[in-house]
Amino acid sequence: SPLFAHHGTAGYDMEKDTVVKGTITQFEWTNPHGQIHFDVADSTAAAQAWIVECGPPSRLIEAGWTRHSLSVGDHVTMHIHGAKNGTPRGILIKVVLENGQTLENRA
Repeated sequence: SPLFAHHGTAGYDMEKDTVVKGTITQFEWTNPHGQIHFDVADSTAAAQAWIVECGPPSRLIEAGWTRHSLSVGDHVTMHIHGAKNGTPRGILIKVVLENGQTLENRA
């Protein structure tokens, strides 16, 4: 049977593509996987901090990313597998930049 990474995907809804729009606050280009931090305005216009996991730099490079693909202040649309428990976390499917460019995740 297949083995999953140390953090696994059990806590995420891997069958559902959730779309979230927000503003980048931090982009971690790190191993074992990158992380994208962004703020999403909730129904009261208050910012809610989200964290989304993406692949490691070596895999992201293969998909056309660079360490400068996301910058603080960028407005983005995230397609993610969200947390089953409703917390503001997820695993990235793809990110669409304001200019329409799409960056796919490779885990």
